[in-house]
Amino acid sequence: MTETDCFVDKLYSEIIKILSTSPKTLRSNWEVGRILTKFDQLQAGSSYKALILKRLAIKLNSTFKEGYGEFNLKSMENFYKNFLDFEEVCPQLTWTHYSILGRIGNEFKRKKLFLECIENNRNSRWLRNQLKFNTINAVDSPTSTLIQIFLKVNQAFLSKEVDSIILNLSERSLCAQMMMYLRHELDISTFREYHVDVEYNRNDSKIKTIIDNDMKVIAITCDLIVHSRGQIIAQDNLLAVEMKKSTAKKEEKDKDRNRLIALTKDSYDDVWSFDGITLPEHVCGYLLGVYYEINVLNRSVLLEFYRKGKLDFEQKVAF
Repeated sequence: MTETDCFVDKLYSEIIKILSTSPKTLRSNWEVGRILTKFDQLQAGSSYKALILKRLAIKLNSTFKEGYGEFNLKSMENFYKNFLDFEEVCPQLTWTHYSILGRIGNEFKRKKLFLECIENNRNSRWLRNQLKFNTINAVDSPTSTLIQIFLKVNQAFLSKEVDSIILNLSERSLCAQMMMYLRHELDISTFREYHVDVEYNRNDSKIKTIIDNDMKVIAITCDLIVHSRGQIIAQDNLLAVEMKKSTAKKEEKDKDRNRLIALTKDSYDDVWSFDGITLPEHVCGYLLGVYYEINVLNRSVLLEFYRKGKLDFEQKVAF
């Protein structure tokens, strides 16, 4: 028996154990996807992985007759990668929904459509039409591009700095490490002229704004920002990141969230100078704010994305 046959048989045995108890459920498809991520451990080219997937599909379909072809197996793998925490899977949606969502490469738009299907009870035909009419993978706005950049940064950060995270290094140290990955992604993007700064503040300034009907005074120092330092007038401020450990006090977390709400508001959107010196247009108008909460115990990160002074969407990522 060849090494390839042994690997196929190993995957087959693990999948059979799952399908023998609960075949063709969202949970079983998710579990199959988890097993298929073992492909990522192979030090081999895509053609070899495709061969293994093809042989596995033949073996499974000989047992279950249908439903486990190469396309479906790849969809299950994408399903697991898109929802690493099964608790985030909504039982209201069908497997067809999740199969279509897995074909959407843009994570931001995939998340938006996922929420749209849940909140407005969209069927799988509606979702398929979004893909068919090319409304999903259209040219991204600058904000969508920023989201994609940050998701790549997060993936690299969690992959390469996991030891530092588990050692529970300070937020300042972790932000400094994240800064390197952010700088790299910006350098190969349309935002290469922008600067990345840690704990940057213009003259230790503050602003006033209204949050939840209350006037708040917000210190504008952020853990990590991307901006032009006043050089690109049309869009000076791009990205603001606040990092917190899950063990931090609630009031500290809320301060960070309120800061992102304030900084992502337009400079003319109920934001005023607190000291009479620093003008809101110099510190607000960020295209994107990211609240980044690390849970070392559960080995997960909570991402909250803020746009135009509001929480836009959130997601959890395991590491």
